[in-house]
Amino acid sequence: MEIKVAIDEWLDHYEVNKRAAPDRRAAYGGNCPESKASAMSRPIPVPTAETRRFWQAGFRGELVLPHCPHCSRYFFPPPPRCPVCLSSRLQWERVSGYGRLRSWTDVYLDAISGLSAPFTIAEVELSEQKDIVLVALVRAAAVTDLSIDQDVQVVFGDDVDGCRFPEVIPAGTNPGVGPIAANDTVAGGNL
Repeated sequence: MEIKVAIDEWLDHYEVNKRAAPDRRAAYGGNCPESKASAMSRPIPVPTAETRRFWQAGFRGELVLPHCPHCSRYFFPPPPRCPVCLSSRLQWERVSGYGRLRSWTDVYLDAISGLSAPFTIAEVELSEQKDIVLVALVRAAAVTDLSIDQDVQVVFGDDVDGCRFPEVIPAGTNPGVGPIAANDTVAGGNL
C-alpha cells in the first residue's frame, strides 16, 4: 500500500510540474517561449535561490560558481552558505571551465526526453579546485576521442528551446562563437 501511495504522490507531483513548464522556462532566465517547446523537449532546470545565478550565467555562456572569500573554496552544487565556515557571504565568480575528464558513460536508453540515445555523459573535475566536479553531456564530435585525465572544457550550448546546458568538449577546440546552431549535436541527438 505504501508504495502505491508514494507512486501516486510522485505522479501527481509530476503532472503539476509538467503543466508548470512554461513558467519555469521564464524563471530560467533564458528566452524559452512556449511556442518553441515541443512535447519531446529536454526538461528545463528549475532554478532555486541557490542555482539561479548558475543558470543565468550559463545562458550568457559563462560558467560561474559560488566562492567563499573566507575559505577560498568553490562549491558545486551551489549551497545556501559555505559548508566549511558557514559564511553566508558567498560570491559568484567566473571560472575557466577547464578541467580533466574523470569518467564518462555511454547511455543507450532514451532516459532523457528530447535527447535520443545513445549519448555520453562525463564527469569533469575543474582545474580551479580538485574536488569540484560537474556532470554534463559530451558533444558528439568528442565522443570517439575520450580518455581518462584528458584535458577538457565545459561550455554552454543551446538546446532547441533556447535554454543552455553545460557540455564537455576537448580542451583547445573551438566551442563556437555565440549560440550554437540548432543543427549542431551532442552525442546522440540534436541540441
